Amino acid sequence: APDVAAISIVVLVSNVVSTFVYQHLVQYHYSLVVVPAMAMATVMGIARLGGRRRTIVVSLVVVLTSWSAHLWSVLPGSRNVYAHWPANHPVPMEVRELARYLPPNAVVSATHNFVPQIDYRDRIYQFPTPFSARLWGVYDREGQQLPFIGDIQYVFITNDLLDLQPIWDRYKDQFEPYVQGRYATIYVRKGLAHAPSRPIPDGVGPPTGSTAPTGSTATGSTALDP
Repeated sequence: APDVAAISIVVLVSNVVSTFVYQHLVQYHYSLVVVPAMAMATVMGIARLGGRRRTIVVSLVVVLTSWSAHLWSVLPGSRNVYAHWPANHPVPMEVRELARYLPPNAVVSATHNFVPQIDYRDRIYQFPTPFSARLWGVYDREGQQLPFIGDIQYVFITNDLLDLQPIWDRYKDQFEPYVQGRYATIYVRKGLAHAPSRPIPDGVGPPTGSTAPTGSTATGSTALDP
């Protein structure tokens, strides 16, 4: 049913001609927009066939989709390995625990794979944004310091920043360690008032008049050792 498939023509063309590299890569969500119309077009097209032709085409679709899944997907049986940490891996366990120290409405810059754990807030940025813009806006300010840099209250980053370390080195004097773990650290802007001193229970705002959490401390910060 080419008339139905044509619904996706604008997205398909934009993905082909775009200079944004992620739109050319099948593993990113830009290609997914095309899928619903193509799936409906396939079903409606097959429905217009009859008898033996329908059986042949259905079989062909099953074979081709299975082969495509093997080549490009991360489904069981594919040739690709889905690189991830299971929920009980020490790193995500520590990240979830550290995230409980962040006040619900705090403005945060965080390592990209920490962001999904703490993005239930109005303002959160993928580190090193806004210290050095990365994948920001329409990508016309990459590498630049953004004007709202002073709004960042907390920085939640991995302890191994690799190529991002020089950027953090330029700004870290404005912050101090707040909660330290083996794999990640939360830094708080110096002089920020009302920072909670113990984990925030799920669904509860920042505690007031609370005491420091159990654990060893260093330079005024809490040290976690999962």
